[in-house]
Amino acid sequence: DERDQEEAFRVACLTFDELRISEYLQPTHVSYGTFLKAIRKLMPDSEIREKLVTSVFRRCCKEGLVGEMVLREMKALSSPDFYQSLLEEIDTKLGIPPKSFSANVVERDYDWRE
Repeated sequence: DERDQEEAFRVACLTFDELRISEYLQPTHVSYGTFLKAIRKLMPDSEIREKLVTSVFRRCCKEGLVGEMVLREMKALSSPDFYQSLLEEIDTKLGIPPKSFSANVVERDYDWRE
């Protein structure tokens, strides 16, 4: 139901905002990836969604939190051209080199389902 999706998206936004402003917690690559997944699942394709994705991904790059989950969600959310142009813009206009995108990511090498 559309109303349920809107409510779920509102909760996702509020939760992510609370995490970002918390004195005790910090976002991780998993929280960014999860929020991008919420955008993909709960928000219709639109210019507003594209602007939100761009904003979230820029912040994620600045914080060095682009992990595998973030990349997977970005690829699922956007066309290859949009994704590539966003990466180039972040590198050239914002001056954030690509290798720093994941500087603060700690990926686990084990499979948690085992």
